[in-house]
Amino acid sequence: MLPLHDILHRTGLAFGLAALLGLTAGCHEYIGPEEPPKPGDVYMSAAVSIRGVAGTINTSADFEDRVKTVRLIICDTNSGAVLYNQVHPVGDFTGQPEGATTVWSKPFRLTEGQRDFFFIANEHDWNLDVPLASVVNRSQLFALPALTHIAFPAGYRPSEAKPMLMTRVYRNVTIQALRNGKGSSQTDPQHFVADGDEQVELIRTLAKVKLTLKGVVNVDDVAGTPTPTDIKFKRVVPFKGMTLVNVPKYFSLFVNPYFDGAGYPSTGQFSTDFYT
Repeated sequence: MLPLHDILHRTGLAFGLAALLGLTAGCHEYIGPEEPPKPGDVYMSAAVSIRGVAGTINTSADFEDRVKTVRLIICDTNSGAVLYNQVHPVGDFTGQPEGATTVWSKPFRLTEGQRDFFFIANEHDWNLDVPLASVVNRSQLFALPALTHIAFPAGYRPSEAKPMLMTRVYRNVTIQALRNGKGSSQTDPQHFVADGDEQVELIRTLAKVKLTLKGVVNVDDVAGTPTPTDIKFKRVVPFKGMTLVNVPKYFSLFVNPYFDGAGYPSTGQFSTDFYT
């Protein structure tokens, strides 16, 4: 026979073990909700050219196809959150071999989902490095004054020191883990397909305007009003110059909101109210 205190001690120990096992079993039986799978990494490369110059880069003597750098900003389509924001030397996006099965180089990394792509060329010579690097949401590209009120230099001509700003936007692009068997490895990245083409065509933010004057008549000031008058005999009038009025003082990196909407400003001067 065992002493009473021994029996109580062993009984208490057994009860404690049973309670502990019960708690352990209860913990083991609880299964929390599964976490949704995170988007996988996708490796991708891009190729750029310039619209209107037969796809050349850095060959034109007038510097109209001069590209030094290309910034790539990738946003989540739904939220606008910036997922990737890096400057690349132009060499990262040129020299890619043609053909859907060829191996491209200089990949960048992103994730699966619906994405918006923004390409910006030559930012440094227009002092846009800092504002572009600070962008954390797509909306800032259309709201930051540094990107919507870029001062137009009087008499500007593209040069080696100040080539033209160029951009291109591709919205709501579906990114999948694999396409054409590519994308899972840095050594064989996917090709970025731009509107069904593997070339990203950069578009200049400024354009040349060529004026051809035909049917010119003699104009005199009549009581303060410019009035065409008959030319009664042949004479040669030297052309001394031309003045353009209502030219905007600023331009934007991306399309002005006026051109994105159905409305049109009924008042104001473009030179002062272009973005208000």
